[in-house]
Amino acid sequence: MFAKSPLLTVQQGKEGTFVSWLETLGLKDFISRYSLPKLVEWGWLVPQYRIVFPSDYFLTWQDFPYGSSDGQCFGVEDFLWDSTWCIDDDQKPLWFLHPFFHPNDACGNRLRKADNAITLAPIPDEFVHPRSYRVIPYADYCFHWQAYALIDVMRSADCILPILDTPDVEEQAQGIVRIAARVKEHKRKPSHILSLPNKWGELAEPMTWLSHYRAFRDALPDSEDQVLHDKGAKLLAEYFGIDAEILEQAIKEKLLILASDWLWQMSITVNGHSVLGLIFKKILCLL
Repeated sequence: MFAKSPLLTVQQGKEGTFVSWLETLGLKDFISRYSLPKLVEWGWLVPQYRIVFPSDYFLTWQDFPYGSSDGQCFGVEDFLWDSTWCIDDDQKPLWFLHPFFHPNDACGNRLRKADNAITLAPIPDEFVHPRSYRVIPYADYCFHWQAYALIDVMRSADCILPILDTPDVEEQAQGIVRIAARVKEHKRKPSHILSLPNKWGELAEPMTWLSHYRAFRDALPDSEDQVLHDKGAKLLAEYFGIDAEILEQAIKEKLLILASDWLWQMSITVNGHSVLGLIFKKILCLL
């Protein structure tokens, strides 16, 4: 069974597995209004990596955007662009871990060379493919939990109520202008939540464990093979240095606190979207 990588993709700033994941969480309208490149520019979303692809990779891809490149020398680019995997041999070293995270993997090494989200490579210029498609040859890579963090940033940014069509609608509008001016003066930005010690600054590690576990579970050749599942899950825990005590502490001091916060916020509306549905979907995805 082919499964997604722990690192989901944003291809050309508008499509890919991370974009599909955001849409699954109910954010389709939001990212239609605020593009992913704009959210990255604001610091609301911080990709783990960015890869700029050579234009020749797409130019030799005769059926773009379908299938894969026809260029024989683009094996690394093919896997970086697609990144799906399956577990076909549990005797290989690190078989339970996506190849991107193997120490000698060419794709993984390419990603690690781009390992500085603060200074992501500039977005490359767009060009037109011979099949008349416009191509922006790059991809960003994010863990699945970064969608949850983005929702928390959205909640942090939600500070102005919508305008109702009442007789004093013009006065309401002026009040919003004044609120916006005060908000702009604040030094603390919505993205601060991504680095707070009691928020995503500490949640990133256990959430990344979950990203790897989800990818491993979905890549198993037989989801009903409990023996293989247990074997791989144990090896994955050992790889990340997780024992029962560490896991218990992470659940108690981080994940349960996060879940409690989501439940407390369940009735809030963010940019016209009920967070209630989003929260329950997020919790279900962690089970």
